[in-house]
Amino acid sequence: MANEDVKMFAKIDVDIAPEEVEREKAEQAALKEALERAAEVAPAIKLRRTRKQMVDKFTTHLWELENLFLTAQAAKGNTDETIKYYRTCFKTLYRFLAFDQTATLEDYQKVLDKYSDEADFGRNLPMICLEMDDIDYKFREYLKTIRELGEQSINKEFRGYRAIHYFAMDNGWLERRKITIKDVEPPIKNTYTKDEIERLIEKPDIDDFSRYRSWVMVCFFLATGVRVTSAISLKVGDIDLEEGYANVNIVKNRNPLRITLMKSIVPKLEEYIREWRSDDNGLPLYDEYLFCNPYGQRLTRDAASKIIAAYNHSRGVQKTSIHLFRHTFAKNWIVEGGDIAMLQKMLGQKSLKMVTRYANLYSTDVKPKAEEFALLNKVQPRTGRQKIQRRGNAR
Repeated sequence: MANEDVKMFAKIDVDIAPEEVEREKAEQAALKEALERAAEVAPAIKLRRTRKQMVDKFTTHLWELENLFLTAQAAKGNTDETIKYYRTCFKTLYRFLAFDQTATLEDYQKVLDKYSDEADFGRNLPMICLEMDDIDYKFREYLKTIRELGEQSINKEFRGYRAIHYFAMDNGWLERRKITIKDVEPPIKNTYTKDEIERLIEKPDIDDFSRYRSWVMVCFFLATGVRVTSAISLKVGDIDLEEGYANVNIVKNRNPLRITLMKSIVPKLEEYIREWRSDDNGLPLYDEYLFCNPYGQRLTRDAASKIIAAYNHSRGVQKTSIHLFRHTFAKNWIVEGGDIAMLQKMLGQKSLKMVTRYANLYSTDVKPKAEEFALLNKVQPRTGRQKIQRRGNAR
């Protein structure tokens, strides 16, 4: 985008004091002189400013901030899914700015006419846009009224939005402020019913790899409650059938997890590995992915979702969410009176907060257990008349 495009469409009001401009020029001149002196002393050493030092909120484009941010996230060891999430958050931010920073509807239409995606306009705006008045409120209203997102989706976008802002603040590029995210309880989800589970776990033909693999995956989700990203990252060597454990190395909070394998899932995994994840000599392919496509390649998250959706439909089950297996696992654990702290470990949750939410969501389903174990139901109270009679006898 040419600079004149930004000038034509953007309505950013920036007032830069002359003395600040002069100070910036003086600092840049001093740094340049220092680098030249250093080069004279040690000509074999090439000194250069880092990209972070070169950032200026008045001249640095938002796409440059995105590159710096994503590089930092990759350096932290974040998963591909997390990086993909942040890319989506930047794209949403760009579209919001294109919508908000065009002065009139006519100008916004010009943006839509010129660019295949309005994000291409927003990404070229300067970083100073992130300091405009009431940006947090405006962004939330954009998500709510223009994008028509629910509270949970708005919060998901806002978490990425806040991370982007805090990254720039921590590096001194933007003025620090607090960005608050409204805590909203997750909606109650209809988990897989007993009838649906019975249909899903009916064993298919073992020679039909795709359907058989999908069946094992469904059984694995129901038996462990793991996230899809963790499951598709498992390798054959991560499964310890003798001890009954699975070593989950890819988890949301980046802390490796060792989860217990229920007795019912062990023979299914053993058969699957023997039939489809072993070499011609019968030796398990320890370094290969456990759940793969027909060519032995790792499944992507999207591919896994489509595979399970197709499998569920083939069994007459309309629900297709893989994450719903996790909710079903948590609900069953809670209803059966399982320990909350142990559920936290099984799910790989960093804190009890989300596990407590599960308990609150499915509290109505705990009613039969509550009735069964309620102490008040087991102890018969003494009546007031009995007390009076005893007192009378005492007299």
